[in-house]
Amino acid sequence: MRNALITGITGQDGAYLAKFLLEKDYKVFGTYRRLSTPNFWRLQELNIYEDINLISADLIDMSSMIEAIELSKPREVYNLAAQSHVGASFEQPIATAEITGISVPRILEVKKKKILQSGFIRHQQANFMAADIQNHRMKTHLSCPRVLTLRQSYMHIG
Repeated sequence: MRNALITGITGQDGAYLAKFLLEKDYKVFGTYRRLSTPNFWRLQELNIYEDINLISADLIDMSSMIEAIELSKPREVYNLAAQSHVGASFEQPIATAEITGISVPRILEVKKKKILQSGFIRHQQANFMAADIQNHRMKTHLSCPRVLTLRQSYMHIG
């Protein structure tokens, strides 16, 4: 059985990815932020809450990410966690950059130190790549009309 670690498992993409991986016989671990009110409703709605191994971790705190990786021993890491609330990204641009942009090099640093010996997959939304997505190519210049897309482009080049 393969282990997968999903950051952002409580979000829409994370929850559906978890369901897909469980159907493929993966042992799924997911990180979540500690909040005063837990946000596991999507996992419960998909009837997978009991099948997920949840780990409290913060992408800003490298030691908690190392602990999550050591606990899960993943073959694959899917980085889906991000500040995706548009209003919050305007109100807290530095925190948004930390969570979405700098978290990627943090996870790669863990991989470099040989603590993580697996594949690393990061999620990207297509809407930040080009104003005209139909004509997008890998060398297309990034277009950042909003703070939310700016943080996504930071993740892309990070």
